[in-house]
Amino acid sequence: MNSTLKHLLTIAVVCWLTFFFRLGEPRLWDRDEPRNAGCAMEMLAAENWGVPVFNDELRQQKPVLIYWLIMSAYMVFGQNEFAARFWSALLGTGTCMLTYALGRRMFDATVGWLAAIVLATSLMFCVAARAATPDSVLIFCCMLAYWIYVRAVFKNEEVIDGAFPKKPTQWAPFYIVLGLAVLAKGPIGFLIPMAVVGMFMLIERSELSDCFGSDSVSETETWTESVLRWLAWFAPFHFLQTLLAMRIFAGVAVMLLVAMPWYLAVHFQTDGEFTRRFFLTENLSRAANAMEGHHGGLWFYPLAILAGFYPWSVFAGPTIANLWSWSSHTAAKRSAVTFLICWVVVQVTTFSLFGTKLPSYVTPCYPALAILTSLGLITFARGDRSLSSQRYWHLAAMVALLVSGVGITLGFWLGMQTYLPNLTWLAMIGLVPVVGAVSGFWLIRDLSNSKFVGSTGMCATVLCCLMFGVGAVTVSDQRKTDAIFERIAQHPCEAVGAWKCMEPSWVVYGGKPIYELEISGIDSPFDTHDPTVPIGLQERVRSMLSKRPWEYKARPVARTFLAAFPKSLVLTTDAHLATLLEDLPESYQVLESADLFLKPGRKLILLGPKESENQ
Repeated sequence: MNSTLKHLLTIAVVCWLTFFFRLGEPRLWDRDEPRNAGCAMEMLAAENWGVPVFNDELRQQKPVLIYWLIMSAYMVFGQNEFAARFWSALLGTGTCMLTYALGRRMFDATVGWLAAIVLATSLMFCVAARAATPDSVLIFCCMLAYWIYVRAVFKNEEVIDGAFPKKPTQWAPFYIVLGLAVLAKGPIGFLIPMAVVGMFMLIERSELSDCFGSDSVSETETWTESVLRWLAWFAPFHFLQTLLAMRIFAGVAVMLLVAMPWYLAVHFQTDGEFTRRFFLTENLSRAANAMEGHHGGLWFYPLAILAGFYPWSVFAGPTIANLWSWSSHTAAKRSAVTFLICWVVVQVTTFSLFGTKLPSYVTPCYPALAILTSLGLITFARGDRSLSSQRYWHLAAMVALLVSGVGITLGFWLGMQTYLPNLTWLAMIGLVPVVGAVSGFWLIRDLSNSKFVGSTGMCATVLCCLMFGVGAVTVSDQRKTDAIFERIAQHPCEAVGAWKCMEPSWVVYGGKPIYELEISGIDSPFDTHDPTVPIGLQERVRSMLSKRPWEYKARPVARTFLAAFPKSLVLTTDAHLATLLEDLPESYQVLESADLFLKPGRKLILLGPKESENQ
């Protein structure tokens, strides 16, 4: 068995353990997972492949590619959690394979192999690969685009002149894949990869070295000369030349040929409503303002990466220290490091300027972080740098791993004591980094650098398996509301009302649309102002509540809702039960109650007419 096949098999096994192991056992996690999975269910049921709809309303948050993928999985595996997450896990595996190929192309097979393992065992990437969200789809598309570009410009341990493909046929696949990225997440799927490649080409195509009379930066270069050299990368003429070298106009046309047909179709099918909400609210507004309380300063993403790239983020110090010596690499390897740095800097800087901030926004740069981390670790394992300084950095990394492991153990124990006291044993998962740190101390002391790297990789794999294959499944099993939603799914009513409570997963597991209700006394056009609402008015009320799928669902008062959907069920919590009962017919009573998930002392209540009236 040759080394390439061994590497690929190892990566596949690690990806199965971290992405596919017990993938379909946890319930859908609120809130994005049920929205995406439920949207695919509703589209498939309606044989609608064009307009995203969830809970009988337009879902404008994401483009259609993730729904198409989930729908295709439903057709093969049935409508279940595994099918909803299947494509995320598969494309996560594909991203790891591409990371191997990219690292191998830029450096060597060992660097690429370890980079794929690093990526597959970093926490935030595991979350993306195990969740029914578009993140894994976007990351794969971006990674494939970068691979196409790198394969064209990195040849025989050299970078072709100017770092840009000369033939149009080499650019076409790049832009086709970016068209798919736009279908996965919107304009950002085109703009970020273009900015990364463009930044790299601005640097590689720069002729500034000639301006200073040498092929390299002078050791006596003044501060003013350094500033001018950096600013000249963005000189207007140089910038325009780089854009033209990227065949920007043809590229945009190719991208639009891939993505535009669906955007035009959904625009006309929704009278322009999807276009307005998606581009203006979900893109421009999120960039300009902090929406839904997701805000943070310039420190947000560095901290998010430290947490999301764990446990490999403990090697941030050694990795950065190794980058300082990048000038000793060959020209091709210096260019490779430059490309990876551009990748990370563009991704993090762009989203740091956005008003809305979420940790998942920078996950597409994790493959670059994985390759840089792998490069530092392999350099250490081979002894290519001063072992004395390298060993101190890696000892510091093991201290960080030890401290973080103790912190995770205590944090899990305290959290479980508060929310799930019967599961405090899950805190033992935090001991995995502690064991990894102790073994790392011993192996470094024994000068076993290669074994040290292998031990860390095993520790990361075990940690991810336990957190997602054991911890997430065990915690999900503590949900006590299944009986409520099974009853809703079996009930003959057409819709369900909810007052002062609403979770997207309820729509999925109840199998019916949910109306968020108001109570009497609120001035609403959907209040008939008749406490009894005679049967003869039912059709009139139904017409008041009817709408096109891209219009927002009405918030009727309870009696209006029950006039439109007689003998329907209503959800609320124990805190609001008494108030709601005042607005419901006397025949309504509590049918089921259950503890709310991770909300100690709170209960979810299902109300409905007496069983005798329901027969």
